[in-house]
Amino acid sequence: SRQSTLTGNAAHQACLNLQSLLRPVAGELLDVHPEQVEFHGLLVSAAGKEIPIQTLFAEARTMGISLKIAGSFQAPMSTALDPSGKSERPINQFGYATYMAEVEVDTVTGEVRVLRIEAFHDAGTILNRVGATAQVEGGAVMGMGFTLSEEYLTREGLPVNTGFTNYIIPSLADMPEIRVHFLDLPSPIGALGLKGLAEIPTSSVAPAITNAIYDAVGARVTHIPATPERVFIAIQESDGSKKWSNPS
Repeated sequence: SRQSTLTGNAAHQACLNLQSLLRPVAGELLDVHPEQVEFHGLLVSAAGKEIPIQTLFAEARTMGISLKIAGSFQAPMSTALDPSGKSERPINQFGYATYMAEVEVDTVTGEVRVLRIEAFHDAGTILNRVGATAQVEGGAVMGMGFTLSEEYLTREGLPVNTGFTNYIIPSLADMPEIRVHFLDLPSPIGALGLKGLAEIPTSSVAPAITNAIYDAVGARVTHIPATPERVFIAIQESDGSKKWSNPS
């Protein structure tokens, strides 16, 4: 969610504080002014010379310098909603997404098959593109199950469908093609430019799929999951504005 924004910016500040602590030590080892020292991952360099950062750590410990460093980050305060429902900042961080779904609807059975999902995310600066892409893919499939098949049923307050034989989640065979696009627009909040990402993939899929069903057959499903029975009933109750020569 916003963990990369909050913890990430605090960790970033701690790293900057550690660099400030170690610059004089690195300057002594490299025989340069501390301001000339540059940090590049596991190497520290200046004036064409470089040393492993482990060497710098060892030298600092030899000199009795503690490497325990703190960093902090405080997000901007949010503002209360005014009577008109407007606020300058009702929450201190936003994430944005647009989803498109391509579906195939069998007009005889009501079965819906998701063929493709296009996910467009403005999640700020992406630190780990592989991890962020996997987050979107997993969240999209989770949302697809929520949209089409997962329904938690109870009787007298107790769950009825307690296993995966009657609480149906998507399988590997149900996986559509998922294309993930990141806009990489940095947030003004914090030095790293990060925004939230976690929940948005799941919540964005349902309206994309149900709108695609409507676009395909002119039937609006207003209760999810959009099971074949509900889709079939919606088709029967539609005004017939969509005509099909074949299931589409």
